[in-house]
Order: sequence, then C-alpha cells, then structure tokens
Amino acid sequence: MANVSSDKRIRARTSASSGKGDDASRPGESPSETAVVAVWEPRPARAGLVAQVCSDCAVTAHRLASTAAAASVAGHAAAVVDLLDAPDALDVGLAMVAELKKASLPIIAHATGAATWPISTRCRVLLAGARYVMDDDEPGFRNTLKATLADVLAIVREERTEACRLRALARAHGIVGESFALMDAFRSVVRMSKLSDLPVLITGESGTGKELFASVLHALDPKRCTQPLLAVNCAAINAGVAESELFGHVRGAFTGAGRDHSGYFLAAQGGVLFLDEIGELDLDVQAKILRVLQEKRLYRVGAGHDASVDIRIVAATNRDLGAMVEAGRFRADLFHRLNTLSVHISPLRERLADVPLLVEHFVAAHSSWRAHTGIDSDLADALSHLPLPGNVRELENLIATAQAGKTDRSPLGLKDLPPRVWKELAASGFAPAEAKPVDSGVPAPTDSIAHLLTSQQGWNLDRCLAHCEREIVAAALVRTRHNQSQAARMLGLTPRSIYNKLRKHQLLRKPDA
Repeated sequence: MANVSSDKRIRARTSASSGKGDDASRPGESPSETAVVAVWEPRPARAGLVAQVCSDCAVTAHRLASTAAAASVAGHAAAVVDLLDAPDALDVGLAMVAELKKASLPIIAHATGAATWPISTRCRVLLAGARYVMDDDEPGFRNTLKATLADVLAIVREERTEACRLRALARAHGIVGESFALMDAFRSVVRMSKLSDLPVLITGESGTGKELFASVLHALDPKRCTQPLLAVNCAAINAGVAESELFGHVRGAFTGAGRDHSGYFLAAQGGVLFLDEIGELDLDVQAKILRVLQEKRLYRVGAGHDASVDIRIVAATNRDLGAMVEAGRFRADLFHRLNTLSVHISPLRERLADVPLLVEHFVAAHSSWRAHTGIDSDLADALSHLPLPGNVRELENLIATAQAGKTDRSPLGLKDLPPRVWKELAASGFAPAEAKPVDSGVPAPTDSIAHLLTSQQGWNLDRCLAHCEREIVAAALVRTRHNQSQAARMLGLTPRSIYNKLRKHQLLRKPDA
C-alpha cells in the first residue's frame, strides 16, 4: 500500500499527461513561471529522489533546512515532507507539516513503514495538515510520488485559474478586494446562487456589504436574475404594520385600508426578497415568514383565501441569531430554515489586504466631482491602523470627507483626513512605514511587536503579520535597489506574487513626474 490516501484519478491523470512539456505539469500562474515545491527531507538519499521527482514534474524543489524555514514558502505550489521512519519519531515531521499548513499548501507526507501504521497514527498526520500519506519503502514509491505530485500540481493550477476568474467576476459585480476571507465568501455566494429555491442567510457587521452580496446572489441566479430584487429594511418597519407591509392586505381589512396592497412578498414574485436585519422582526411575523418558506403560500391581511408566492428569500443580520434563539427572541425553526445556506462576511479589520484596493476604488469613484490628484502612500497605511467599526461604509465616508475638504493639488494623504482621525492615530502610536529606516532586511524588533499587541488600537495577529510582511518586502526592495525580480528571488516568491505584495502594501514606485 504505497499511498494510504490513494486516489484512482492520480494514475489516470498522469498517464493522460505524461509528457514533460504538458501544460498540466506546470501549475504556475503563467507558462513562463516555474512552480516551487517546498521539501523537508532530513535523509539525503530521499532528498535526491524527491528532487528528481520534482524535476520530472517540471517544478523546482526548495529544500527547507528547519521548521523555521516554513515561513518562507509563500507562493509555493505544494510541499513534500519526510516524517522519518517510526511512529515514535513523528513529532519533528508533524511540526513541519503544521507549519506548512499555515501557508495553505497541499502537503504530501511519507515515511518508511507508513502502510503498517495504525489508523490512529495516520489520522494524526492528516489532522496535522497532510493531504496524502505514503509508505516510501514500497517498491513503486517513486512512481506513486510522481503521479501524486503531478495531480496535486494540476489541481493547484486549476485552483489558481479559478481564483483569477473569481476575482474578475467579483470586480465585475462591484466586490472590491482580494483577501482570502472576502474571496471565500464570494465563492460561497457564487455556488449558492445556482440553488434558486433555497433561502440564504448573510451575516456580518454593519457596513461589510451584505446587501451587495445579496445583489450578486440575485444577478447570478439563473432562474431569478430577470425578475425583481426587492430590498426591505426590517428595522425600519413599524411593528404594528409589519404584517401588512410584508404580506399585504385587502381593502377594508382595517381602518385606513382604502385599497388593496400586495405587500413586499408578492411584489417580489418570481425574484428575490432581501430581508435586511431580519432579527428586528417580532416572533409573530417570524412565524408567518416560516409558513411562506415551507408552503410557498401566504395570507394577506383581511383576505379570505391564501395566495401562492414564488420567491427566494435572502435574509441578513448583524446580530447573533443563535444567541437570540437561546434567549427566546428568534424562532429556532426559522433560524434553522434560513441557515440552510449561510455566508459570513468578515469585518474589514480581519482583511487588511483589502484596504489599499478599497482606498483606490473610492478615490476613483469620487473623482467625478473632484480631479484625481493621486494617492499618497501613507493614506492606506494610516487607514489600516484604524478600527473602523463601520467597516467598508465608514472607510468610504472617510475618503469622501478627505476629498471634500481638500484644497490643494497634492496627492490625497494622511494630512487630508479629519482631525478626529489624527487624534485616534496619534493615540495609537502609528507611524508610516516609509518613515522608518530599512537598511538591513531585519524585521521589526520583538519588543516593538509586543508593544503593538498590547496597545489599545486593535493590533491583533493579522495586523502584526501584515506589518511585518510590509517591513520585510520593503527591506528586500532596498537591498535589491528596487529590482522586483531580484526581490522575488530573495524572498522565494514568484514575480506575480511580489508585484501583488508591492501593490498591497503601497510600495510600488511612482513614475517620475
């Protein structure tokens, strides 16, 4: 048993694309790039075999010297890890697997005698992050490893192609950002859009873009995209007239009902009804919404018969509906029905990589009423250090305020933000990264990171990692005199990856005026 996690498609795909020049063996972002595979091989003999297998698959083997070196695998295509030769010697190998898992690499693990290991030991390897576990003492190990690696690389290439297509589709629908959290949520919405008759629950803080995601669901729904999308703010509906507003009424149903009223549900017939802040509705109305979901029929207030309704309900909330169910303030049956398909939009503070792109987008969006004078590199950096409880909506308002108050022709920057923002940044100890000397390629000192983590301005792990990444990339640029290709090689990145990081951290050189 050479491959404990065997997959028949590995051999089929390999036999179909055995030529070394076949495109399926090149998973890089473009045909001119060579993919890199991280290799942890303490045994020299195995290291040579794995290097040859990588060569056969037209990829470069990057041999890691220690567990700490796993931090350098950003942009790599996959990883091969030697778990050594006995279950009781797994700890070092498992530690490497765990580190490589943080980089989201598909990991192929192998060890002598792995085929005879108990299920519990193999599961430890899989739980650590390995996708495959192989026995390197089996006669066909080299061929099996080659077949598996070729399959993994092909899948990586497909995923990267899909990621590019997904980013383009997101931009086409007004979704600005490329962070993993945002793209993961968008990918879920794309998949859910095809399930035209199932409700969807969108959760996220205020200002994260829940209504925008609902519009994407509607636009990509093959059955309902040509029918209405009706958005209703449930928090703005008076509790006394909520039933009439949602389900409609007939003439004379109550005092003041001088004519028939169809209600939001029937007005959205055939299309999508977006119920924003659904947690604000009272329990009686929730029960009637549940009936519509279950039976596809509703009663208008005062009507003697029911009416059929064919709509898709997309609900959204910034509240914890699970906690509301436990407190008796939201119906459990409605919650579980809505939560059949759910997507969560992360707050902006958890996807700082999107801030520079959003800044560029909003500055360009408001250039119709003010000439675009450019963006200073310290603007996105400063805004990334704000907690922004209002998320994307608050960020847009800050950009609009800065542009509205600008009186000169210089690039929009830190100096154009409102005084209240300066006070907040001054209290946080923020300083633009360009103002710090970068001459040795050494990241910020540990005590500086400790200070950031203990500050009161939201310096969590993601923000510290983004800060350190920026410092390291900036240092590589200084060391290579702004030669992007050399900086990419120094950091073990592809040219595309280094460009994306320069753009993300506002480190691209501006052309001379």
